[in-house]
Amino acid sequence: MPEFGRVDVVTTHVWRVPTRRVPRALVAVAADRRRIRRTPGVAFAKLLGASRSGRFGVRDADATRWMLITSWVNADAAHRFDHSSVLSAWTRGRRRSWKATLRPLAARGRWSRQSGIRQSSRLIRWAGPVAAITRGRIRLSQLPAFWRSVPAINADLVERDGLCIAFGIGEAPIGVQGTFSLWRTVPR
Repeated sequence: MPEFGRVDVVTTHVWRVPTRRVPRALVAVAADRRRIRRTPGVAFAKLLGASRSGRFGVRDADATRWMLITSWVNADAAHRFDHSSVLSAWTRGRRRSWKATLRPLAARGRWSRQSGIRQSSRLIRWAGPVAAITRGRIRLSQLPAFWRSVPAINADLVERDGLCIAFGIGEAPIGVQGTFSLWRTVPR
């Protein structure tokens, strides 16, 4: 994976596949992770499972929903990936799909020991829609407390003004969780 400085573009793809295609999607997640990471211009990529909209609990995982988060060294590389065989395979046969091209406004922490998504090197004033991606690794001993807190956090989140959509994302069924949310403006 190339070392990267400033990342201009982050793309997110979300797919809903028909139930009959879930086994194929599970195999593709395992096979396509390496192919995506080897794509020229990829600085960072994660292919993730997702939950039902507005839900974050362990029982809310949705085997028909998948998400790809990718940061690119430049916009041209992101555009070329739109026509790649790996993306075409995910797009073919889907029930629904959605893509967003994002400019990182802020980033904190590491993801799988990598800087993952880096924010723009210049200060950007922004008043439009904002996507927020969170991710955390939860210790096994902390899982019960974490899952007990999810319903209250979920209820609070869905009541927030400006929220368009939110759902859980995960790299593993237990312990490596996150969220994706889209807001009309910067959340307060």
